[in-house]
Parts: sequence; C-alpha cells; structure tokens
Amino acid sequence: MNAKNLFIFSGIVSLIYGVLLLLFPIPLYEMASPLEVTDSELFTIAGQGYGAIVLALGIALLTSAKASKSYGRRGFLLTIAVADTITAVIIAKALFDGLYTNLAMVTLALVVLQAAWAGLLLPKEWKVD
Repeated sequence: MNAKNLFIFSGIVSLIYGVLLLLFPIPLYEMASPLEVTDSELFTIAGQGYGAIVLALGIALLTSAKASKSYGRRGFLLTIAVADTITAVIIAKALFDGLYTNLAMVTLALVVLQAAWAGLLLPKEWKVD
C-alpha cells in the first residue's frame, strides 16, 4: 500500500470514468439514476466537461506514479483524499435521497477506498525530504 499503487489504481479508475463520461454521459447517468434527463444538451456538455477533468487527472496520476517524495506527490494525495471524500458524501446523500440506483454503490465503494488509502498515506508523505 504505497503512493505508486494508489496513483496507478486511481489513474486507471479515472481514465475509465473520464472516457465513459466524454463518450456516453447520458447513458452513464441513466444507468445510475432513476431520474430522467430533461435537458440532454446541457447535461451532455456538463458530463463531457467533467469527463475531461477526470480523464486529465487519470493521465496525471499515471504519469506521476513513479515520482519520488515531493510536494507534487503530496498534492496528488491530498487531492485524492479531499475530492474522493467530498464525492463519497455527495453520492451517499444521493443514494439515501433515492436519486441514484444501487449501481452507484460501485462508484461509492471506489471513492471511499481511494479516499481512505490516500488518507492513510498522507501522514507518511507530509514531510518532504
């Protein structure tokens, strides 16, 4: 359990979600939610924009997997910990409110795993040599 493995795991997950959001934002949402998409053009643009950000993060994580201890590596760990914690809260609330189907539990499990993993690594990485 180290930063390299987390960056590779999170990078692959981000690449998959990023590509899916870029290519199929509405079908991906419809698989995870019982709600109907009412403004498909706006939703497509928003989903693709988010997909581009997630895809870029995946590429950045994969290319920095072999980085030695540095402020940049610590920054990526902090980004994963904070972003995935916030995402987990949002998804959990949406699940409890009935806005997502049980399929969203897969995404929830992934972000909780990544947030916990990054959170466990942060104290070890906080001091940069």
